[in-house]
Amino acid sequence: MSVAWDSSDLDLAELVDLIVECFDEESDSAKISGSENVRRFEQLMPILVERIEEDLIEYNISSNHIQSELREFLDGLKTEAEPGEYFSENFEEFKQQIRAIKSEDYTIAFPLNLNFSPGRKRGEFSALGYRIERVPRREWISQFEEVAEETEEEKHQRPSDDPFSRFMTESPNEFSRNYTYWKFNIEARDQDFAIDQLEIVLEYLLGKLNFAAHSGTTEGISIDNSFWPSGWSDLKLPFIYFVFEGDEYTQFYYSEDFTPRDKFSVHSIRRSQFDRYLDEFPEPEQPYNELEETFVNAVRTFQTAISEPNREDSFLEYWRCAEQLTLADEDDDMKTVIQRAAAPLEHENPELFRFRLQRAREKRNKLVHEGPDVSIDKEDQNRLKSVLDHLIDLYIEKFDDWNTKDFEFYLDNVGVDAGNLKQKRSELFDQIEILEEAIEAKEYEPEGLEKILLDWARHENELEGAEFLDPLGFYIPVFGVGDDDAELMVIDRSPVYPLGEDTDPIRERSRVRGPRPNITEWSLEGLREFNTSLVRDGNMDGIWDVLRGIAETAECDAEDIYIIPLFKKMGDSMNLRK
Repeated sequence: MSVAWDSSDLDLAELVDLIVECFDEESDSAKISGSENVRRFEQLMPILVERIEEDLIEYNISSNHIQSELREFLDGLKTEAEPGEYFSENFEEFKQQIRAIKSEDYTIAFPLNLNFSPGRKRGEFSALGYRIERVPRREWISQFEEVAEETEEEKHQRPSDDPFSRFMTESPNEFSRNYTYWKFNIEARDQDFAIDQLEIVLEYLLGKLNFAAHSGTTEGISIDNSFWPSGWSDLKLPFIYFVFEGDEYTQFYYSEDFTPRDKFSVHSIRRSQFDRYLDEFPEPEQPYNELEETFVNAVRTFQTAISEPNREDSFLEYWRCAEQLTLADEDDDMKTVIQRAAAPLEHENPELFRFRLQRAREKRNKLVHEGPDVSIDKEDQNRLKSVLDHLIDLYIEKFDDWNTKDFEFYLDNVGVDAGNLKQKRSELFDQIEILEEAIEAKEYEPEGLEKILLDWARHENELEGAEFLDPLGFYIPVFGVGDDDAELMVIDRSPVYPLGEDTDPIRERSRVRGPRPNITEWSLEGLREFNTSLVRDGNMDGIWDVLRGIAETAECDAEDIYIIPLFKKMGDSMNLRK
């Protein structure tokens, strides 16, 4: 029977134990032998890396490099009796191993098919806390393009062995004057991280640029003489990157999307909208909170959708973006996505947008379950993109004011009937008033005699084995209510519970119940005629401390306050002690 190694039920220690078992016990080079061990290692190692990646985010290291370092570290745990427990308890050792890797300054240069009108050129962009600087074409040629070309030629004796030369020959793209050229600087522990981070930044930046340029538009009839398929937008990730470590060229990377990067520019009638969205678009920085992570991922997905040349793949990416922006999780069904996505559009034409989303849902399900036989046309994409335009615009408007729960609450309620919303609002206002009263009671600070007596009650509640006759009862609130002319109250027995616990009582206390006089307005004479407490087997030192405080407030002796009218009424002849 095969074991589900990737089960989410495995905790960190169990994962480590299973991985360490894969290493050859006799080898000192992290060797793994046997197909079963190799299979298990390849399945479990990425899961472990994913579990610990967040704790290593500050070190700017790629997942591949983490896995390489982790393999070496785990191989060293073979002699531990419980390697999983050791790893969990000594994770700082592995972090020290990562910190010991020297960081390097990387510069990555690349072309973008982004073109500006005269007088509207931009020297840099910012995205996700990083800057991307524009490079003049002459500098691009002399400092990047020619350096990469010459270095690659030196590495390979024959032109046919030169991967850079071969790639440029086969690619439909070249370093055109219609392109603009850019560089990105980052400190990292390996160049894979630098490239990965740049692609995340560019996906967000290009998603922002594409939204700013295309929001509110639909894809119409186009005439394209090229046999290359094209997406809604031609603005997409670079076709090539040159990586420099310090001043030294190290490597080039190329995109697996080999389609042409045709010139992209913003139409003159949309420049005002374009500039406005660039100014308003959120710019979160790591570490992201929940809302920021949701929005960053959604914008990156939007970029993939709008630039994807395959219409079916593009449609599925648009739908995935809708799922992200409507905060749908694995427990939500398709109807939740439709209801939330259509909600912001209810004021325009609710039936129309629900129809559009319902049809998009049906197409999505057919595409997933029936495959290539299902066709997606421009209208299918237009319907879905129009919904995303409104959702992204909502996020931009409320990004600084709402959190994830606020967006979810709004999307769940904005489509509800106005009468039901008013009723819900009334109920919420009632609950707010109750909460305000509860907060006021929690934050209430008594003063003067009231504070002294309340402190006494709190002191009394801490005593175990004592029995009190408590005329105040010390229910909260007890002060400021009642009748000055109230008769002395009936005495009975009440259980005393530990503070904050609903368990068996720790003792019984004699408590006075009935109408409560407003003791805060009593005169000294009133105090003398009202016995504040009678204690059997209690801590008299604490009681007398309180009585002395009351006496000081009333400018009299403590003995004058502690009198016995109540005793006489009860027929109690017990002696008083100081």
